[in-house]
Amino acid sequence: MKGIAICWPNARRIATVAARGRIPLHCFPQLATMSRSQVALVTPNGDVRLLCVVARIDEHRRVHLADGTYKQDGYELVAKRGTVRTFRYAPFPRLPFRFRANGQMRYFDQRSFRPVTIGEGRPGGSVLPESQPEGERGFLRFRAFSGGIPGLDRDNPEAKLVRRYVAWVGSPAHFLHAQALTHGGWTDLFNTTRWTLFEAKADCEDRTIREAFGQLYDYRRSFRRSPSLATLFPRHPATRMLAFLSHFGVTAVWERPKGGFTDSIDGHLTIALRTEYRARQ
Repeated sequence: MKGIAICWPNARRIATVAARGRIPLHCFPQLATMSRSQVALVTPNGDVRLLCVVARIDEHRRVHLADGTYKQDGYELVAKRGTVRTFRYAPFPRLPFRFRANGQMRYFDQRSFRPVTIGEGRPGGSVLPESQPEGERGFLRFRAFSGGIPGLDRDNPEAKLVRRYVAWVGSPAHFLHAQALTHGGWTDLFNTTRWTLFEAKADCEDRTIREAFGQLYDYRRSFRRSPSLATLFPRHPATRMLAFLSHFGVTAVWERPKGGFTDSIDGHLTIALRTEYRARQ
């Protein structure tokens, strides 16, 4: 899984960023997985001064960037509560990037804490390579949430599951269907707030979960801005299958026996999202 490193020369502003728990960016980190990725603020010589875990990304914000300039339509990485650490006097292990400008964003491997060169092949290993859009067909189209799954009857178990999830979370206007350019159809569900692609399944058998996993990575190739991935199940999957999905950065969402939904990353796609939408009303 990739972490995000940002060249940050201003030591004074580190304390402000740590206190706010918000890190400004001029562009979206397409190859990172939101709610799982770490963010490191790194000096030009490679010393890590701040490290945290991303909870979400806020878009269309006026931000004060690392180079001192302001951007009207920027992004903010919001740190997960309790994860912000600073290393002013005892630096964390270094990330020896060759930054070309203040505020430049690079990626690192969170397992080895070493820089990652985007586009360079990496033999072996357990992490799947990031998907790339399919040339000119990489321009994605969306359609409004249909109240189910396009192409399936409304009484289909997967369509009913999607409908219950959207109704429980609320704000159906923030749910869409993305065109899966690999086969010309439409995906089960897409959330614009978390920029997350969902695949719904009517059961939690191992084979079904592996099928959902493969579909998500296939459909992801249709996106220029790589989405986070999530599966939607009618009940709690087996622990070993949750570990499998988590290992590859896929969030599991499932329905509780007494109603409502929960997920494998502390409510990021369930109670936290529902609370956020209710606060906007």
